[in-house]
Amino acid sequence: MVITATAPQFHYSRIASQPQTAGSSDRFESSASPQAFPTRAQLLSLTRPAERLAPTLGDVQGPYYRPNAPVRSELFSVAEEGTRVSYRTQVVDTDGHVIPGAMVDVWTADKNGVYDMESSEFRGRARQQADGEGKADFGAVRPGNYDLGVDPGTGERLFRPAHVHVKVSAPGYQPLLSQLYFHDDPYNTIDPIIDREEGERGYDPSLVMGTEGENVHTFKFVLAGA
Repeated sequence: MVITATAPQFHYSRIASQPQTAGSSDRFESSASPQAFPTRAQLLSLTRPAERLAPTLGDVQGPYYRPNAPVRSELFSVAEEGTRVSYRTQVVDTDGHVIPGAMVDVWTADKNGVYDMESSEFRGRARQQADGEGKADFGAVRPGNYDLGVDPGTGERLFRPAHVHVKVSAPGYQPLLSQLYFHDDPYNTIDPIIDREEGERGYDPSLVMGTEGENVHTFKFVLAGA
């Protein structure tokens, strides 16, 4: 008599030529392959909770925000002088799920470190809703460093590193106000505006944009739930 089970398959065989007596044993033959059972690593991956993403850090707004920027993808006109750059952004939650329709509001200085606070053109400013994949891309010119004057205590002349201001919001999530930085700016580590700990100046490395080729900068915004 042969009885066959499944997943994995074991064939239970009793030797018919010998009578079954007390104390006699059955013989098992297994056809299970070495990969029939999940490995320990696979089992752990099923039971271990997924690692959540840390929300993007906030940063100061600064004095140069103007509400109601035009809904567009270009911060400057094509006639604007300076090095053209692209910002490719995506908005996700702490579980890594994209947030379609999030509003991404961006403003920067021009190549000379000057913000447009008056013109109807809203130079250096744009906002747009993220698409179905949570993405919002912008074109601009790279902002310049601007002089903050001399520190009266040390006599040191202070400059801000080049940066991109952002506001990101979506229903059901905490709004984000922050700044993004360029990886190669020499003033990053001595930014006088940021003072994360007593006696410590400089940007937070988590706010540095990634790069995809020359002058293409990337960043993933992570919003916390409301």
